Amino acid sequence: MNKKNLWQLSQASMGVVQWIGIAVVIAPLIISRTGSGIVVGQVMMILGLCGLIAPVLGAVADHYALHRPFHLTALISHTAALLLLIFVSDTLWHYWFIAALIGIGSNLLLILNPTYALRLNPCNIKQSRSLKRLFQLQMFGVMVAGTLIGVLDYTGFGSSTQLIALLVLDLVLLLVIIAAPPKKIVLNSSDNDRQTLPTNSRSKFLWYSFVLCVLLSMFVGSNMVEMGPVIIEQGFGVSMSSSSFGMAMAAAVTLIALQPAGRWMEKHGSHALWFVTILVNLMVGVGIWLMYGATLTVLLPLYLVLISIVNGAWNDISIAALADELSPYSPATSQGFMAAAVSIGFSFGTFIVGYFIEKQSISSVMNFLALSGIAITLLASGILIVRKRARHAIRAPKTVHQR
Repeated sequence: MNKKNLWQLSQASMGVVQWIGIAVVIAPLIISRTGSGIVVGQVMMILGLCGLIAPVLGAVADHYALHRPFHLTALISHTAALLLLIFVSDTLWHYWFIAALIGIGSNLLLILNPTYALRLNPCNIKQSRSLKRLFQLQMFGVMVAGTLIGVLDYTGFGSSTQLIALLVLDLVLLLVIIAAPPKKIVLNSSDNDRQTLPTNSRSKFLWYSFVLCVLLSMFVGSNMVEMGPVIIEQGFGVSMSSSSFGMAMAAAVTLIALQPAGRWMEKHGSHALWFVTILVNLMVGVGIWLMYGATLTVLLPLYLVLISIVNGAWNDISIAALADELSPYSPATSQGFMAAAVSIGFSFGTFIVGYFIEKQSISSVMNFLALSGIAITLLASGILIVRKRARHAIRAPKTVHQR
C-alpha cells in the first residue's frame, strides 16, 4: 500500500473496537461486571445517540477544513475508551463515558473515511474501488482482532488481557495515522453549492426516506453483529469463543466477498447493491426467528451472524455511495447523516434487544428481528420505486404544445 493510502488503515479500528470490541468483549464484560442487560442497552444507546451530532461534525469539518484533525481525534477516542475500560469496574457513569468516546470515534470514522474515499478519487470506478478497499481493511481488523480474542479466550485469558490486546492493536493504527495522515480535501464549488440549490419535494422525500431506512436497517444488522454473540449464546448456547472465531472467519470471507460486490456496484449502481443488503437482512431476521426453538446444530445461528458481517460490509459501501448521489448537502455532511442514521438505529435497536434480554425473553428478540426485516424491506422497495420514477421524470423529454 502506498504511503498516501495508509490513512485507510484507520478503518480497521472500526473492526477492532466497534465490531469485535463491543460484540465479543465489551458487551459480555459489562453483563459479567454488573449482571444487567439494561446497562448494556444503555451503553449501546449512548453509542448510537452520539450519531445525533454526526451531521454537525460533518458540516464543521467541511466548513472549517477540519477533516484531518477530526480523523486523528477518532483514533484517539477509540484508544482512550479501551484504556479506560481496563480500569473501571461497576460504576455506571464510567461505562457511559466510555460509550461516548467510542461513539464519537466511530461516527468520525463513518463520516470522514467515506468522504476521503469519494473526494480523493476523480471518477466513479476509482471511488467504488476505494470504498471497497476501505471496508476490506475494516474486515481485516475484525479478522485479526477476532482471531486474537478467540485464542486468548480459548486459552483461559480473562477480559483484562483481551482488552489490552485490543488496545495494542488500536495504538498501532493510531501511530500509523500520525505518521501518514490523509491528504487535505479541497471542496469544489459544486460541493459547496449543493445545499443551496433548489430541490423539489420528491427529492427531499427520497433523501429523508433513505436516511430513515438506513436507520431502521440497523435494527437487524447491528444486533446480529454487535449483539449477535450474546443473542445466539442465550438463544442457542453458542459459546463466546466460537462467536469470536466465527466473526474472524466471516471477516476473512468478507475480504474476498467485497471484491465482486464492488465490481457489481460499479456495473449496476449503488442502489442495486443496497437493496441486496436489505433482502439479506430480511433473510437473517426471518431465519433466526424460524430457527429459535427448533432442534438444530449450533452452527446454523452462527452462520446468520457470519452472513450479517458480510452483509454489513456490503451495506457500508453501498450507503456511502448512494448518499453521495442523493444528498443535497456537502460531502462530509452527507456522510454525517449516514453516520447518524447508522448510530441512532444501532442505539435503539440494541437497547430494545438489551431490554428483552434483561427480561429473559429471547423469543421477543427473535420476533423483533423478523418484524424489523419485513418492515425495512417494504420501505426500501418504496424508496427505489420513487427513485426510479424521479429519474425517469428527469430524463423524459418535455412535451411541446402547438398553438
